[in-house]
Amino acid sequence: MAEVMIPPWARPESPETIRMIDDATVAFSGAFGRGMTQRGIFADPRWGLRRRYRGLRSDEKSAILYALNESRGQFNIIRVTPHAPIRGSFATSELLTNNTFASGTTGWSTTNGVLSVSDRIARLTASTPGANVQITQSATLTQYAPYALRVMIYEGAGSAGLSIGPSLTGGNNSPNGYSTSRGLLTASAVNDGTGAQTQFGAVFSSTSGFTAGAYISIPYLSLARCALVDIGSNLLTRSDEFDNAAWTKSGVASVVADASTAPDGMTTADSLIENSSLSEHLVHQGFTVSSAAVDVAFCIAIKAGVRTFAVLDLFEGTGSTIARQFFNLGTGAVGTGLTQANWSNRRAFCASLGNGWNLCCIVARKTNAATSLRAYVGLASADGTAGYTGDGASDIRVWRGTVALSSVPTRLVQTTSAATTGSSPTGGAMYTKGWPASTSGLLLAGDWFEINGELKQLTAPVNSDAAGLAYMQFRPGLAGSPADNDPIIVLEPFGRFIYPGTREFENLFGIYGDCEMNFEEIYS
Repeated sequence: MAEVMIPPWARPESPETIRMIDDATVAFSGAFGRGMTQRGIFADPRWGLRRRYRGLRSDEKSAILYALNESRGQFNIIRVTPHAPIRGSFATSELLTNNTFASGTTGWSTTNGVLSVSDRIARLTASTPGANVQITQSATLTQYAPYALRVMIYEGAGSAGLSIGPSLTGGNNSPNGYSTSRGLLTASAVNDGTGAQTQFGAVFSSTSGFTAGAYISIPYLSLARCALVDIGSNLLTRSDEFDNAAWTKSGVASVVADASTAPDGMTTADSLIENSSLSEHLVHQGFTVSSAAVDVAFCIAIKAGVRTFAVLDLFEGTGSTIARQFFNLGTGAVGTGLTQANWSNRRAFCASLGNGWNLCCIVARKTNAATSLRAYVGLASADGTAGYTGDGASDIRVWRGTVALSSVPTRLVQTTSAATTGSSPTGGAMYTKGWPASTSGLLLAGDWFEINGELKQLTAPVNSDAAGLAYMQFRPGLAGSPADNDPIIVLEPFGRFIYPGTREFENLFGIYGDCEMNFEEIYS
Protein backbone atom coordinates (compact mmCIF):
# COMPACT_ATOMS: atom_id res chain seq x y z
CA MET A 1 0.00 0.00 0.00
CA ALA A 2 1.53 3.31 -1.09
CA GLU A 3 1.42 6.61 0.77
CA VAL A 4 0.60 10.14 -0.34
CA MET A 5 0.74 13.34 1.66
CA ILE A 6 -1.07 16.59 2.24
CA PRO A 7 1.96 18.83 2.91
CA PRO A 8 1.76 20.96 6.08
CA TRP A 9 2.03 24.13 4.02
CA ALA A 10 -1.34 23.37 2.35
CA ARG A 11 -3.40 25.08 5.05
CA PRO A 12 -7.11 24.35 5.49
CA GLU A 13 -9.70 26.94 6.34
CA SER A 14 -10.15 27.27 10.10
CA PRO A 15 -11.59 25.54 12.05
CA GLU A 16 -10.26 22.01 11.63
CA THR A 17 -12.52 19.46 13.30
CA ILE A 18 -10.77 16.67 15.20
CA ARG A 19 -12.90 13.84 16.50
CA MET A 20 -12.54 10.32 17.85
CA ILE A 21 -14.09 7.41 16.00
CA ASP A 22 -15.08 4.67 18.43
CA ASP A 23 -15.88 1.64 16.29
CA ALA A 24 -14.30 -0.81 18.74
CA THR A 25 -16.88 -0.55 21.53
CA VAL A 26 -20.09 -2.56 21.43
CA ALA A 27 -22.98 -1.60 23.72
CA PHE A 28 -25.46 -4.31 24.66
CA SER A 29 -29.10 -3.92 25.56
CA GLY A 30 -29.97 -3.23 29.16
CA ALA A 31 -32.53 -6.04 28.92
CA PHE A 32 -29.86 -8.42 30.13
CA GLY A 33 -30.49 -6.98 33.58
CA ARG A 34 -28.68 -4.98 36.21
CA GLY A 35 -25.26 -6.19 37.25
CA MET A 36 -24.54 -7.66 33.82
CA THR A 37 -21.75 -6.40 31.56
CA GLN A 38 -23.38 -4.15 28.98
CA ARG A 39 -20.47 -3.23 26.76
CA GLY A 40 -17.35 -4.67 25.23
CA ILE A 41 -14.29 -2.54 24.42
CA PHE A 42 -11.82 -4.13 22.05
CA ALA A 43 -9.47 -1.22 21.24
CA ASP A 44 -9.02 2.52 21.65
CA PRO A 45 -10.81 4.90 19.28
CA ARG A 46 -9.20 6.24 16.11
CA TRP A 47 -8.77 9.84 15.01
CA GLY A 48 -11.04 11.50 12.50
CA LEU A 49 -10.19 14.83 10.83
CA ARG A 50 -12.54 17.07 8.94
CA ARG A 51 -11.18 20.09 7.13
CA ARG A 52 -12.26 22.54 4.46
CA TYR A 53 -10.10 24.08 1.77
CA ARG A 54 -11.30 27.29 0.13
CA GLY A 55 -9.90 29.29 -2.76
CA LEU A 56 -7.09 26.86 -3.54
CA ARG A 57 -4.86 27.78 -6.43
CA SER A 58 -1.46 26.99 -7.93
CA ASP A 59 0.74 24.85 -5.63
CA GLU A 60 -1.89 24.26 -2.90
CA LYS A 61 -4.49 23.20 -5.46
CA SER A 62 -1.95 20.87 -7.06
CA ALA A 63 -1.03 19.27 -3.70
CA ILE A 64 -4.67 18.61 -2.74
CA LEU A 65 -5.60 17.25 -6.16
CA TYR A 66 -2.56 14.95 -6.11
CA ALA A 67 -3.55 13.59 -2.68
CA LEU A 68 -7.15 13.05 -3.74
CA ASN A 69 -6.23 11.33 -6.99
CA GLU A 70 -3.41 9.15 -5.68
CA SER A 71 -5.35 8.03 -2.59
CA ARG A 72 -7.39 5.97 -5.07
CA GLY A 73 -10.49 6.24 -2.94
CA GLN A 74 -9.75 4.37 0.28
CA PHE A 75 -6.90 2.30 -1.11
CA ASN A 76 -3.77 4.35 -0.39
CA ILE A 77 -2.81 5.99 2.89
CA ILE A 78 -2.82 9.79 3.14
CA ARG A 79 -0.33 11.27 5.59
CA VAL A 80 -1.91 14.21 7.42
CA THR A 81 -0.71 16.38 10.33
CA PRO A 82 -3.02 18.39 12.61
CA HIS A 83 -2.52 22.14 12.33
CA ALA A 84 -1.98 22.74 16.04
CA PRO A 85 1.20 24.24 17.56
CA ILE A 86 2.55 22.56 20.67
CA ARG A 87 2.08 24.34 24.00
CA GLY A 88 5.16 22.84 25.63
CA SER A 89 8.69 24.24 25.56
CA PHE A 90 10.33 21.48 23.51
CA ALA A 91 12.39 23.00 20.71
CA THR A 92 10.66 22.12 17.45
CA SER A 93 12.47 24.42 15.04
CA GLU A 94 12.91 23.24 11.46
CA LEU A 95 16.65 23.02 10.82
CA LEU A 96 16.63 22.79 7.03
CA THR A 97 16.53 25.89 4.87
CA ASN A 98 13.76 25.93 2.27
CA ASN A 99 12.55 22.48 3.30
CA THR A 100 9.18 23.13 1.57
CA PHE A 101 10.88 24.16 -1.71
CA ALA A 102 8.91 27.43 -1.64
CA SER A 103 12.09 29.13 -2.90
CA GLY A 104 12.82 26.56 -5.59
CA THR A 105 16.17 24.83 -5.18
CA THR A 106 17.69 27.50 -2.91
CA GLY A 107 19.84 25.99 -0.16
CA TRP A 108 20.06 22.54 -1.72
CA SER A 109 23.03 20.81 -3.37
CA THR A 110 22.94 17.77 -5.61
CA THR A 111 25.45 15.09 -6.50
CA ASN A 112 25.26 13.04 -9.70
CA GLY A 113 21.84 14.48 -10.39
CA VAL A 114 19.71 17.49 -11.23
CA LEU A 115 17.18 19.12 -8.89
CA SER A 116 14.16 21.00 -10.19
CA VAL A 117 11.04 22.31 -8.46
CA SER A 118 7.46 22.79 -9.64
CA ASP A 119 4.49 23.55 -7.37
CA ARG A 120 6.76 23.07 -4.34
CA ILE A 121 7.50 19.49 -5.33
CA ALA A 122 11.18 18.79 -5.94
CA ARG A 123 12.26 16.35 -8.62
CA LEU A 124 15.65 14.67 -8.19
CA THR A 125 16.77 13.29 -11.54
CA ALA A 126 19.76 10.99 -11.96
CA SER A 127 22.44 12.12 -14.39
CA THR A 128 25.22 9.64 -13.54
CA PRO A 129 24.20 5.96 -13.40
CA GLY A 130 26.40 3.75 -11.24
CA ALA A 131 26.82 6.38 -8.52
CA ASN A 132 24.83 7.67 -5.55
CA VAL A 133 22.39 10.38 -6.58
CA GLN A 134 21.91 12.77 -3.68
CA ILE A 135 20.22 15.94 -2.47
CA THR A 136 22.08 17.47 0.49
CA GLN A 137 22.12 20.38 2.89
CA SER A 138 24.27 21.35 5.86
CA ALA A 139 22.74 21.89 9.32
CA THR A 140 24.18 22.54 12.76
CA LEU A 141 23.08 20.01 15.38
CA THR A 142 23.35 20.02 19.17
CA GLN A 143 25.86 17.46 20.37
CA TYR A 144 24.42 14.35 22.07
CA ALA A 145 20.84 15.21 21.16
CA PRO A 146 18.61 12.93 19.02
CA TYR A 147 17.38 14.08 15.62
CA ALA A 148 15.04 12.78 12.94
CA LEU A 149 15.51 13.43 9.21
CA ARG A 150 12.31 12.73 7.24
CA VAL A 151 11.52 12.68 3.55
CA MET A 152 8.38 11.89 1.57
CA ILE A 153 9.21 10.11 -1.67
CA TYR A 154 6.92 9.60 -4.65
CA GLU A 155 7.84 7.10 -7.34
CA GLY A 156 9.13 8.41 -10.67
CA ALA A 157 10.25 7.04 -14.01
CA GLY A 158 13.04 4.48 -13.73
CA SER A 159 13.15 4.46 -9.92
CA ALA A 160 10.90 1.47 -9.19
CA GLY A 161 12.64 -1.14 -7.03
CA LEU A 162 15.57 1.12 -6.17
CA SER A 163 16.67 1.57 -2.57
CA ILE A 164 16.17 5.28 -1.84
CA GLY A 165 15.75 7.30 1.34
CA PRO A 166 17.26 9.82 3.78
CA SER A 167 20.64 9.52 5.49
CA LEU A 168 21.19 11.38 8.76
CA THR A 169 24.75 12.36 9.61
CA GLY A 170 25.69 13.28 13.15
CA GLY A 171 29.35 12.61 13.85
CA ASN A 172 29.89 8.86 14.15
CA ASN A 173 26.18 8.10 13.91
CA SER A 174 25.01 7.96 10.29
CA PRO A 175 21.84 5.87 10.06
CA ASN A 176 19.64 5.82 7.00
CA GLY A 177 16.04 5.23 6.07
CA TYR A 178 16.72 3.57 2.71
CA SER A 179 13.82 1.54 1.35
CA THR A 180 12.46 0.12 -1.89
CA SER A 181 9.02 1.22 -0.69
CA ARG A 182 7.80 4.76 -1.20
CA GLY A 183 6.24 7.05 1.37
CA LEU A 184 7.38 8.95 4.45
CA LEU A 185 10.81 7.60 5.43
CA THR A 186 12.78 8.50 8.56
CA ALA A 187 16.40 8.28 9.69
CA SER A 188 17.05 9.07 13.36
CA ALA A 189 20.06 9.04 15.68
CA VAL A 190 21.84 10.87 18.48
CA ASN A 191 24.35 13.38 17.11
CA ASP A 192 27.77 12.94 18.68
CA GLY A 193 29.54 15.36 16.33
CA THR A 194 30.07 19.10 16.68
CA GLY A 195 29.22 21.97 14.37
CA ALA A 196 27.59 21.66 10.98
CA GLN A 197 26.82 18.23 9.53
CA THR A 198 25.89 17.45 5.93
CA GLN A 199 22.43 15.89 5.80
CA PHE A 200 21.48 13.66 2.89
CA GLY A 201 17.79 14.39 2.41
CA ALA A 202 17.40 11.74 -0.28
CA VAL A 203 19.90 9.27 -1.67
CA PHE A 204 19.67 6.73 -4.47
CA SER A 205 21.55 4.16 -2.38
CA SER A 206 21.22 1.73 -5.29
CA THR A 207 24.10 2.45 -7.64
CA SER A 208 22.92 0.18 -10.44
CA GLY A 209 19.68 -0.77 -12.12
CA PHE A 210 18.75 2.65 -13.41
CA THR A 211 19.63 4.89 -16.32
CA ALA A 212 20.14 8.62 -16.62
CA GLY A 213 16.76 10.31 -16.35
CA ALA A 214 15.45 8.14 -13.50
CA TYR A 215 13.83 10.37 -10.90
CA ILE A 216 11.84 10.65 -7.69
CA SER A 217 9.56 13.44 -6.47
CA ILE A 218 9.90 14.99 -3.00
CA PRO A 219 6.98 17.01 -1.57
CA TYR A 220 8.35 17.14 1.97
CA LEU A 221 11.68 17.18 3.82
CA SER A 222 12.32 17.94 7.48
CA LEU A 223 15.08 17.80 10.10
CA ALA A 224 14.33 18.47 13.76
CA ARG A 225 14.95 17.38 17.35
CA CYS A 226 13.10 14.30 18.53
CA ALA A 227 13.05 11.98 21.56
CA LEU A 228 13.50 8.20 21.67
CA VAL A 229 11.62 5.19 22.99
CA ASP A 230 13.20 3.40 25.97
CA ILE A 231 12.01 -0.21 26.14
CA GLY A 232 14.17 -1.06 29.17
CA SER A 233 16.91 -3.41 27.97
CA ASN A 234 19.73 -4.53 30.28
CA LEU A 235 22.77 -6.56 29.20
CA LEU A 236 23.71 -7.34 32.81
CA THR A 237 22.37 -10.13 35.01
CA ARG A 238 21.66 -9.96 38.76
CA SER A 239 21.21 -6.19 38.51
CA ASP A 240 20.23 -5.86 42.20
CA GLU A 241 22.42 -8.65 43.62
CA PHE A 242 25.99 -7.37 43.86
CA ASP A 243 26.81 -10.13 46.35
CA ASN A 244 26.10 -12.69 43.59
CA ALA A 245 28.95 -14.43 41.73
CA ALA A 246 27.83 -12.68 38.54
CA TRP A 247 29.68 -9.64 39.95
CA THR A 248 33.45 -10.06 40.32
CA LYS A 249 34.94 -8.32 43.37
CA SER A 250 38.30 -6.53 43.34
CA GLY A 251 39.55 -4.61 46.35
CA VAL A 252 36.18 -5.15 48.04
CA ALA A 253 36.10 -6.75 51.48
CA SER A 254 32.44 -7.70 51.29
CA VAL A 255 29.07 -6.95 49.80
CA VAL A 256 26.22 -6.70 52.27
CA ALA A 257 22.99 -7.68 50.54
CA ASP A 258 19.78 -5.76 51.18
CA ALA A 259 21.58 -3.34 53.47
CA SER A 260 19.58 -0.24 52.61
CA THR A 261 16.25 1.02 51.32
CA ALA A 262 16.41 1.34 47.53
CA PRO A 263 14.91 4.18 45.47
CA ASP A 264 11.73 2.12 45.02
CA GLY A 265 11.18 1.90 48.77
CA MET A 266 12.16 -1.77 49.05
CA THR A 267 15.08 -2.95 51.19
CA THR A 268 17.04 -4.35 48.26
CA ALA A 269 20.04 -2.00 47.91
CA ASP A 270 23.48 -3.50 48.59
CA SER A 271 26.47 -2.04 50.42
CA LEU A 272 29.95 -2.25 48.84
CA ILE A 273 32.60 -2.25 51.59
CA GLU A 274 36.22 -1.58 50.62
CA ASN A 275 39.10 -3.71 51.88
CA SER A 276 42.29 -2.36 53.45
CA SER A 277 44.60 -2.80 50.46
CA LEU A 278 46.22 -0.10 48.32
CA SER A 279 44.13 -0.70 45.22
CA GLU A 280 40.99 0.21 43.39
CA HIS A 281 37.85 -1.01 45.15
CA LEU A 282 35.34 -2.18 42.55
CA VAL A 283 32.90 -4.83 41.41
CA HIS A 284 32.40 -5.63 37.75
CA GLN A 285 30.45 -7.78 35.33
CA GLY A 286 31.13 -8.73 31.71
CA PHE A 287 28.75 -8.58 28.76
CA THR A 288 28.95 -9.16 25.01
CA VAL A 289 28.30 -6.79 22.11
CA SER A 290 28.86 -6.94 18.36
CA SER A 291 32.22 -6.10 16.83
CA ALA A 292 30.81 -2.93 15.25
CA ALA A 293 31.47 0.46 16.81
CA VAL A 294 28.62 1.16 19.21
CA ASP A 295 27.50 3.53 21.96
CA VAL A 296 27.20 1.92 25.40
CA ALA A 297 25.34 3.37 28.39
CA PHE A 298 26.04 2.15 31.95
CA CYS A 299 23.55 3.52 34.49
CA ILE A 300 23.20 2.63 38.16
CA ALA A 301 21.69 4.06 41.34
CA ILE A 302 24.33 4.99 43.94
CA LYS A 303 24.04 6.52 47.41
CA ALA A 304 26.83 7.82 49.59
CA GLY A 305 27.87 5.79 52.59
CA VAL A 306 31.07 6.65 54.42
CA ARG A 307 32.54 7.32 50.98
CA THR A 308 30.91 10.20 49.14
CA PHE A 309 32.54 9.61 45.73
CA ALA A 310 32.03 6.78 43.25
CA VAL A 311 33.52 5.76 39.92
CA LEU A 312 32.03 4.03 36.85
CA ASP A 313 34.12 2.33 34.17
CA LEU A 314 33.41 0.81 30.76
CA PHE A 315 36.17 -1.64 29.79
CA GLU A 316 36.84 -3.31 26.43
CA GLY A 317 38.68 -6.61 26.52
CA THR A 318 40.66 -6.43 23.26
CA GLY A 319 42.84 -3.42 24.03
CA SER A 320 42.16 -3.46 27.80
CA THR A 321 41.20 0.22 27.83
CA ILE A 322 38.52 2.13 29.69
CA ALA A 323 36.17 5.08 29.69
CA ARG A 324 35.94 6.32 33.30
CA GLN A 325 33.74 8.78 35.17
CA PHE A 326 33.73 10.01 38.77
CA PHE A 327 30.63 11.24 40.65
CA ASN A 328 30.23 13.30 43.82
CA LEU A 329 27.43 11.48 45.64
CA GLY A 330 27.10 14.18 48.27
CA THR A 331 26.32 17.00 45.84
CA GLY A 332 25.07 15.00 42.84
CA ALA A 333 27.74 16.60 40.66
CA VAL A 334 29.49 14.92 37.74
CA GLY A 335 33.22 14.79 38.43
CA THR A 336 36.28 14.27 36.28
CA GLY A 337 36.65 11.56 33.67
CA LEU A 338 39.07 9.64 31.49
CA THR A 339 38.80 8.42 27.90
CA GLN A 340 41.47 5.94 26.80
CA ALA A 341 42.15 4.49 23.36
CA ASN A 342 39.32 2.57 21.66
CA TRP A 343 36.74 4.79 23.38
CA SER A 344 35.36 8.16 22.32
CA ASN A 345 32.60 10.65 23.03
CA ARG A 346 32.44 9.97 26.76
CA ARG A 347 29.70 11.90 28.56
CA ALA A 348 28.12 11.58 31.99
CA PHE A 349 24.85 12.37 33.75
CA CYS A 350 23.65 12.44 37.35
CA ALA A 351 19.99 12.72 38.34
CA SER A 352 18.51 12.73 41.83
CA LEU A 353 16.30 9.76 42.71
CA GLY A 354 15.41 11.13 46.14
CA ASN A 355 16.46 10.15 49.66
CA GLY A 356 20.13 10.69 48.81
CA TRP A 357 20.11 8.38 45.81
CA ASN A 358 21.62 9.40 42.46
CA LEU A 359 21.13 7.93 39.01
CA CYS A 360 24.73 7.91 37.74
CA CYS A 361 25.33 7.27 34.03
CA ILE A 362 28.32 7.07 31.74
CA VAL A 363 27.87 6.84 27.97
CA ALA A 364 30.80 6.20 25.62
CA ARG A 365 31.44 4.87 22.14
CA LYS A 366 33.45 1.68 21.69
CA THR A 367 35.42 2.32 18.50
CA ASN A 368 37.29 -0.95 18.01
CA ALA A 369 36.11 -4.50 17.21
CA ALA A 370 36.04 -5.73 20.82
CA THR A 371 33.07 -7.94 21.65
CA SER A 372 33.81 -8.59 25.34
CA LEU A 373 33.13 -5.59 27.58
CA ARG A 374 32.79 -5.03 31.31
CA ALA A 375 30.96 -2.54 33.50
CA TYR A 376 32.67 -1.48 36.76
CA VAL A 377 31.29 0.40 39.77
CA GLY A 378 33.47 1.27 42.72
CA LEU A 379 34.31 3.52 45.62
CA ALA A 380 36.53 6.60 45.33
CA SER A 381 38.21 8.58 48.07
CA ALA A 382 37.98 11.84 46.10
CA ASP A 383 37.18 13.12 42.64
CA GLY A 384 39.72 11.42 40.33
CA THR A 385 41.04 9.03 42.99
CA ALA A 386 39.95 5.42 42.54
CA GLY A 387 43.18 3.81 43.81
CA TYR A 388 43.88 4.36 47.52
CA THR A 389 44.51 2.46 50.76
CA GLY A 390 41.16 1.37 52.10
CA ASP A 391 40.15 1.23 55.74
CA GLY A 392 38.25 -2.05 55.53
CA ALA A 393 34.96 -0.44 56.59
CA SER A 394 33.94 2.47 54.33
CA ASP A 395 31.13 1.84 51.88
CA ILE A 396 28.74 3.12 49.23
CA ARG A 397 25.23 1.81 48.45
CA VAL A 398 24.40 0.49 44.96
CA TRP A 399 21.25 -0.70 43.21
CA ARG A 400 20.08 -1.91 39.81
CA GLY A 401 23.12 -1.82 37.49
CA THR A 402 21.93 -1.42 33.91
CA VAL A 403 23.85 -1.56 30.61
CA ALA A 404 22.17 -0.83 27.28
CA LEU A 405 23.29 -0.12 23.74
CA SER A 406 22.12 3.46 23.80
CA SER A 407 23.52 6.88 22.94
CA VAL A 408 21.69 8.50 25.86
CA PRO A 409 21.01 7.44 29.47
CA THR A 410 18.37 4.75 29.97
CA ARG A 411 16.08 3.85 32.82
CA LEU A 412 17.15 1.28 35.40
CA VAL A 413 15.82 -2.23 34.74
CA GLN A 414 15.91 -5.23 37.07
CA THR A 415 17.32 -8.57 35.92
CA THR A 416 17.85 -11.84 37.71
CA SER A 417 19.47 -14.89 36.09
CA ALA A 418 19.24 -13.55 32.53
CA ALA A 419 19.75 -10.27 30.72
CA THR A 420 16.71 -8.67 29.13
CA THR A 421 16.12 -7.22 25.69
CA GLY A 422 13.36 -5.08 27.16
CA SER A 423 9.63 -4.95 26.71
CA SER A 424 8.06 -2.85 23.96
CA PRO A 425 5.40 -0.47 25.29
CA THR A 426 1.68 -1.09 24.93
CA GLY A 427 -1.38 0.89 25.93
CA GLY A 428 -1.38 4.63 26.55
CA ALA A 429 1.99 5.23 28.21
CA MET A 430 5.69 4.63 27.56
CA TYR A 431 9.15 5.36 28.93
CA THR A 432 11.27 7.68 26.79
CA LYS A 433 14.78 9.14 26.70
CA GLY A 434 16.86 11.75 24.91
CA TRP A 435 14.92 14.83 26.09
CA PRO A 436 16.55 18.09 27.19
CA ALA A 437 17.56 17.53 30.81
CA SER A 438 15.74 18.76 33.90
CA THR A 439 12.84 20.46 32.13
CA SER A 440 9.19 20.55 33.13
CA GLY A 441 6.51 21.14 30.52
CA LEU A 442 8.49 19.96 27.50
CA LEU A 443 5.10 18.94 26.15
CA LEU A 444 1.71 19.61 27.72
CA ALA A 445 -1.64 17.84 27.75
CA GLY A 446 -3.24 18.17 24.33
CA ASP A 447 0.06 18.36 22.43
CA TRP A 448 0.44 15.99 19.49
CA PHE A 449 3.26 13.59 18.65
CA GLU A 450 3.87 10.72 16.27
CA ILE A 451 5.26 7.29 17.05
CA ASN A 452 5.61 4.56 14.43
CA GLY A 453 3.23 6.35 12.09
CA GLU A 454 0.55 6.63 14.80
CA LEU A 455 -0.81 10.02 15.86
CA LYS A 456 -1.16 10.54 19.62
CA GLN A 457 -2.32 13.32 21.93
CA LEU A 458 -0.83 13.76 25.39
CA THR A 459 -3.02 13.47 28.47
CA ALA A 460 -0.33 14.65 30.93
CA PRO A 461 2.75 16.91 30.80
CA VAL A 462 6.15 15.55 29.78
CA ASN A 463 8.77 16.42 32.41
CA SER A 464 12.37 15.25 32.12
CA ASP A 465 14.93 14.49 34.82
CA ALA A 466 18.64 15.36 34.82
CA ALA A 467 19.36 12.33 32.63
CA GLY A 468 16.80 13.35 29.97
CA LEU A 469 14.36 10.56 30.89
CA ALA A 470 10.59 11.14 30.80
CA TYR A 471 7.33 9.19 31.03
CA MET A 472 4.67 9.91 28.40
CA GLN A 473 0.92 9.36 28.85
CA PHE A 474 -1.36 9.69 25.85
CA ARG A 475 -4.39 8.53 23.88
CA PRO A 476 -5.34 6.70 21.78
CA GLY A 477 -3.32 3.74 23.03
CA LEU A 478 -0.66 2.14 20.87
CA ALA A 479 -1.89 -0.07 18.05
CA GLY A 480 1.62 -1.44 17.47
CA SER A 481 4.57 -1.70 19.85
CA PRO A 482 7.54 0.55 18.98
CA ALA A 483 11.12 -0.68 19.22
CA ASP A 484 13.95 0.66 21.35
CA ASN A 485 15.30 3.99 20.05
CA ASP A 486 12.33 4.56 17.72
CA PRO A 487 11.96 8.33 17.22
CA ILE A 488 9.17 10.31 18.85
CA ILE A 489 8.25 13.02 16.33
CA VAL A 490 7.05 16.34 17.74
CA LEU A 491 7.54 18.73 14.80
CA GLU A 492 4.72 18.13 12.30
CA PRO A 493 3.60 14.69 13.51
CA PHE A 494 1.75 12.77 10.83
CA GLY A 495 -0.94 10.14 11.13
CA ARG A 496 -1.97 7.56 8.54
CA PHE A 497 -5.46 8.26 7.23
CA ILE A 498 -7.85 7.10 4.53
CA TYR A 499 -10.40 9.24 2.71
CA PRO A 500 -13.61 7.18 2.94
CA GLY A 501 -15.90 9.74 1.34
CA THR A 502 -16.68 10.46 -2.28
CA ARG A 503 -14.01 12.49 -4.00
CA GLU A 504 -15.38 16.00 -4.54
CA PHE A 505 -13.50 19.05 -5.75
CA GLU A 506 -15.29 22.20 -6.82
CA ASN A 507 -13.59 24.14 -9.60
CA LEU A 508 -14.17 27.90 -9.60
CA PHE A 509 -13.59 29.57 -12.96
CA GLY A 510 -10.99 26.90 -13.74
CA ILE A 511 -8.50 28.66 -11.49
CA TYR A 512 -9.60 28.26 -7.88
CA GLY A 513 -10.79 25.16 -6.07
CA ASP A 514 -12.83 24.31 -2.97
CA CYS A 515 -13.15 20.96 -1.22
CA GLU A 516 -14.12 19.41 2.08
CA MET A 517 -12.34 16.29 3.30
CA ASN A 518 -13.13 13.78 6.04
CA PHE A 519 -10.28 11.52 7.08
CA GLU A 520 -10.25 8.39 9.23
CA GLU A 521 -7.08 7.12 10.86
CA ILE A 522 -5.89 3.66 9.89
CA TYR A 523 -3.10 1.50 11.30
CA SER A 524 -0.96 -0.59 8.97
